[in-house]
Amino acid sequence: MKRTALMPVVATAILLAGCAHTGGPRVTHCLTDNCTVTVKVDSCTSITATPDWLEFAPGAKGDIEWNLDAAANWEFTARGIEFKDPANPEFDTRRPGAKKFKWKNKHTRAGEHRYNIFVTPDGGKTTCKLDPTIMNR
Repeated sequence: MKRTALMPVVATAILLAGCAHTGGPRVTHCLTDNCTVTVKVDSCTSITATPDWLEFAPGAKGDIEWNLDAAANWEFTARGIEFKDPANPEFDTRRPGAKKFKWKNKHTRAGEHRYNIFVTPDGGKTTCKLDPTIMNR
């Protein structure tokens, strides 16, 4: 009788475990002073950032580098990586590039920092966007 009562619990646990992992890591804990995000682009409707959530440990700060993994015609736009709060004092020393983009995380205060990734397949005529997050603990 006990075995029968546990079956729905076990089935639910297996189902939830299968849904929990949908590909690359959702969260990366940045324990060192530098972190890397891979931006994979197949089309404007198929853009992923791995990880899509960077979490910096207390006191960890440094460069965040976004690397574009896409066909040769894809590149970051001039906006590239742009924080949703343009007056955000946590990030400076912006270093744009067509396939690599960097910001420095000063990590002077804890909080969530949402940003946009802008890429283009045609030299800027079309702009595609994704909106991941950085968390300073």
